[in-house]
Amino acid sequence: MSTARDELYDLAESEKDSSNETAKPSIKEDVSSAIEDYFTQQQETAKQAEQSQRQQKIEEQRAREQQELAEVSAVVKKSLQEEMAKDKQFAELVQNSDLPGGLIDYIAEVGDPEEAPLIVREIANNEEYKQKLKRSKTEVGIKRLLSQVRKTVLLGGSPQIPEIIKKNIPNYNYNNSPSDYDKDYMSDLAMRHGI
Repeated sequence: MSTARDELYDLAESEKDSSNETAKPSIKEDVSSAIEDYFTQQQETAKQAEQSQRQQKIEEQRAREQQELAEVSAVVKKSLQEEMAKDKQFAELVQNSDLPGGLIDYIAEVGDPEEAPLIVREIANNEEYKQKLKRSKTEVGIKRLLSQVRKTVLLGGSPQIPEIIKKNIPNYNYNNSPSDYDKDYMSDLAMRHGI
C-alpha cells in the first residue's frame, strides 16, 4: 500500500515531467515565432524600400514633366507676345477678353507654339467657346475643348471636312467607267475594299 507521502512524490514527479514536456515545445515555438517575426520585419522593410523607390520615381517623372511643360509654355508665351507685338488688334483682343491665365499651359500641352495665337484668337472671338471654357471644371475638359478649337482652326474654321478633300480624284482604272468619277471618296473607298 502506498502512503500519502508516496502519492505526493508521484504527483510531484509527474508534474515535473509534464512541465518539462511543455517547456520544450514552448522553446521551439518561441524560436519559430522569432524567426517568423524576423522574416516579416525583413519583408516589411523591403516593401517600404520598394514603395519609397516607386514614390521617388513618380516624383522624378512629375518633375521632368513639369520642367518640360514649363519650357514649352515659355515658347508658347513668347509666340503669343510676338504676335501681340506684331498685331495690335490681337493685343487688344487678348487684353479685353477674360481668358484664364493658365490657358497658356493647356495650349502648350495641346498644340504647337505657332498655333497658339490662332487658338487664342478663335476662343476670344467665339462666345460659344468662351462659355464652354468657363463651364469646364477639369483639366481633361479644358484640354478636350482646346483640341476641338485647334482642329477647327486647322481646318480653316469649318468643323466639317472640306468637299474638295472628299471628292474622288480620277485615276486610270479600266474597271471604272467615266460616270463613276463623280462619287465621293468614302463610297469609292468602300467599293474598292468590298465594304
